[in-house]
Order: sequence, then structure tokens, then C-alpha cells
Amino acid sequence: MLINRKTRTFGFRVVTCEVELPIEVSLLGAGTLIEGCSAAGFIIERTEADTSLTVQVLVSGTATNGVDYNALGSSITIPTGVFSDTISIVPYGDGITEGSETVEFSIIVENPCENSFDTTTAFLTIQDYVPMTISWGDSINICDEIGEYGLVWCSVQNGLPPYSYTWAPTPYLNNDTISFPATDLQPNLTEMSVNVIDACGQNISSGLIPVYNQCPCQVPNVITMNGDNVNDEFIIRNIEDYDRVQVQIFNRWGNLVFETDDYQNNWKGYDKSGKQLEAGVYTYVVTPDSDKYEYDDQEKTRYTAHGFVHIIK
Repeated sequence: MLINRKTRTFGFRVVTCEVELPIEVSLLGAGTLIEGCSAAGFIIERTEADTSLTVQVLVSGTATNGVDYNALGSSITIPTGVFSDTISIVPYGDGITEGSETVEFSIIVENPCENSFDTTTAFLTIQDYVPMTISWGDSINICDEIGEYGLVWCSVQNGLPPYSYTWAPTPYLNNDTISFPATDLQPNLTEMSVNVIDACGQNISSGLIPVYNQCPCQVPNVITMNGDNVNDEFIIRNIEDYDRVQVQIFNRWGNLVFETDDYQNNWKGYDKSGKQLEAGVYTYVVTPDSDKYEYDDQEKTRYTAHGFVHIIK
């Protein structure tokens, strides 16, 4: 027997459960690191700091945690009142060619809507450090008497730019190419070099770059043999610019009367036996030599001096 009946209607509003993750992770620094010379950090930030918060950490990727970079733990605790924390990652330089490796740093947080856990992730790449190589220009020859300038250069590959250049023996501009006046140089030979340091703190040096300050020999056309100490010697200018200077003296008949392969500006009109030559006109051939040049016919046209010297008594 039905005694009573009561009907009650309920209304439900169904909406999508959306929850903002209370914590985020992002990358501080470059997204690509070089083994042994760069670092980055994963920044963990939260919106509230009323209590301490411990979150789980998942580190994955092709790079190995604790082997290819410093070991990262499996959890992080952010103290009360602190809104963010930074976890540093420093890739190790192992000298092994491995190509590009990845690191995925994830924070695991609870999702109350789905009664599950979500992750927020940041990524970076680790690349091999490729040692620097250096090349440089050949030796050069300039002359200070005519105001010439020299230019030397180097070229660096690999490593990590930017590069810092230190030239020696004179500290010229921090650049891979430098220009300088010949007046900066010693006579004859100045050996220059450059040391290069990259952004990783690694360094490499060039070999010696010979720079020759060599001007054409200037030969007198008169020597006197009267003992007044004026023009008594056959003084050739610029012989100090060369390793050796050969001098040959011929008489009017083409006979060789004096010769030396290493002239010292000391000829006073004597023949090979030390006998004083007669007054008159003689022919000279002055040929400079150095470790830079082997004087072929073309070079001799430029550097060998021919002419006449008049011996006056």
C-alpha cells in the first residue's frame, strides 16, 4: 500500500576543472652549453610561499646525470617565504666526441582535477668543446726609411668565441689583424707572435712570424785616403738590416781586387792582399742576403747595388 510519495529535483552545474600549476620551471642562460666552459640554471618558481614545498625532480635526456654534468637530486625543497630557487647545471669536459646531447629537467606536481600528477619541463643541449686551431700569415719585408707599414694576421677556428688576442713583442690592438709602422721594428728581423684565449679560457699561440725591416743598401761613390778621417771608409747604409752583405770591388779591367761575404763597413781602399789600391775609378757590386730571401735574379734587380766608387788620395 503506497502511503506517501515525495519528489525532489536536484540541479548540477558541470564545468571543466582547470587548475593553474602552482610551480613552473624555466631555463636561465643559454639553451646550448659547451662541455667544460659554460653553465646554465633551471629556475623553479611558485606563486605562493606560505609553506615550504618539496617537489619531485625527474632528469632525463641523452646526457647522463652525474656523468656528463654535475649530479642533480631527485627532489627539491623550497623553504617558507622563498618564491624561487635555481638549480645549476655545469657540463663536464671529457674530451670525448659525443655530438649534441640533451638534458630534460622536469618538476612533478599534483593535478587535483584529475587526481594525477603533471610535469613542467625545461630543456637544454650540451655540445662537445672542439679545441681551437690557429693559422697565420707568412713573413713580410718592409722598410722604415720610406714609411712603410706592415700587416700580420692570424685566423682561429673552433673553441668558443669571442677570442682575445695578445700580440708580442709589442702589445698591439686586441684583433686578429694588426698594422704597424716599420719604425716600430728593430733593424733586420723582429719575430712576432700572438696568443689567443677564447670564452672558455682555453688558449693557443701562433708560431713566430718573421717581420723584416730591410731597406735597400745605399752605397757611397767616393772614398778618400788622405787620413783626415772623412770618407776614409766605404760606408754602406742599411747593412745592419741584413744578416750578411757581400761586397765585390773590380778595377777598370774587370779584375776582382777585393771581396768579402760579410762586409763590416771597414774597406779603406785595399786589395785582397792588404795593399793600397791606386787612385781611380772602381766598380762595386753590393749584394745583401738574409734568412728571409734567397736572392734570385728578380730579387737581385731590386736589392743588389751596382755602381762606381772613386778612390781619391
